[in-house]
Amino acid sequence: FIDPAPCPPAGLDGKLRCFERDEILGALRRAGSNHSRAASILGLKRTTLLYRMRRHGIALREKKDG
Repeated sequence: FIDPAPCPPAGLDGKLRCFERDEILGALRRAGSNHSRAASILGLKRTTLLYRMRRHGIALREKKDG
């Protein structure tokens, strides 16, 4: 996956968004970028994780052939 740029927290809402983004990134790292496993780590449905990834600008790298 591609890490989004660091987010400078602005107020409580900003801090909560940064916390959520960091938790998602950590779960993706622990799960080897597997969405289903990362969602399980976070206690979310896979579709909810994908929605939140898009909201935070977290994208997976495309696999290279060969």
